[in-house]
Amino acid sequence: MKFSVCIPNFNYGNYIGETIESVLNQDYNNVEILISDNNSTDNSWEVIQGYIKKDSRIKAQQNITNLGFAGNLDPASANASGEMLILLSSDDVMNPRALSIFKKLKEIEGDSFTIAGTGCQKIDSEGKDLEYMPPPRKLWFDSDVDEHLTEKIGHKVYKVKSGELLKRSMETFMGPLYFLATIYTKEIYEKVGGYSGSRLYNPDKWFHWKVLGSTEYCYFIDYPFFGYRWHQNNQLAQQISTGALKYYIDEYRATFEISKEMLQNATVSEQTLQKAFIDNVIHKQTFRKLKIGQPIEAFRLICLGFASYPGIMFKNKNTYALLLLNVLGKLSYYLLKPFKKNFAE
Repeated sequence: MKFSVCIPNFNYGNYIGETIESVLNQDYNNVEILISDNNSTDNSWEVIQGYIKKDSRIKAQQNITNLGFAGNLDPASANASGEMLILLSSDDVMNPRALSIFKKLKEIEGDSFTIAGTGCQKIDSEGKDLEYMPPPRKLWFDSDVDEHLTEKIGHKVYKVKSGELLKRSMETFMGPLYFLATIYTKEIYEKVGGYSGSRLYNPDKWFHWKVLGSTEYCYFIDYPFFGYRWHQNNQLAQQISTGALKYYIDEYRATFEISKEMLQNATVSEQTLQKAFIDNVIHKQTFRKLKIGQPIEAFRLICLGFASYPGIMFKNKNTYALLLLNVLGKLSYYLLKPFKKNFAE
């Protein structure tokens, strides 16, 4: 069994060497490393070339222009020759046993194993442990634990019908797996059209939803087989800091770009999905913005909700509560602004 570890990179010259090393140090070595550099302006390309000279399993290509984070995901996987694919961020790392564990699970489950994920260890910019990221508790339940697989693998293994997991994901608007810690067959990757590069925010969630709509089972190994690096320059941190509505537009698109087959597999109606978007994206994020003292950003989200599904917004009592909180938040913001300025001076 051959694995293709596909690494999209942009300006992570100070991290990508460690990322590559973590793949080369696997205790299962039938693996290739494919790197797509997004026209980096730092020393990334020089670092990558240095590793290519050392190991023939590493191949790389450099984009003529920056395609954006999501736009660089499929180019990273374009020439994969392995049966199983992993998309690994160029600042993250793999546990030395990751590939052998996936191989073992594949051998046990056979064709039923199409997509799986694991837990992650969040690490800081220097590689120090911060916290463990377990299975998302709103999506993976104790009743999903497969005792047979847990005994065979040596770590707690969850096994859920893909349609059921897709339903849970749609109803909460959450991603079922972590971007860096997900493995899937090349066959299913090609069947669903890959990542398609159309999502700015959480492109992996949309990809995972498409896969769950076309498979039988999904697995999660409750152990940190990957290290997720958290720092101010990573993709998620940058998205959070901008406060741009364009990232929420992607969530809105999911409510009408979803296929009938995906809805049927999840036994979810279009109306249920639309309401879940309002409840779990618009209302939830509006409350979060108010909680951290950002009434202007909160109001913009409320406007997006009304522009998306006005009927659902008008009928939902939470809308009016958030509008009231938003008004109070704005009053506080403008009333206290002069005092904050004086205090700063």
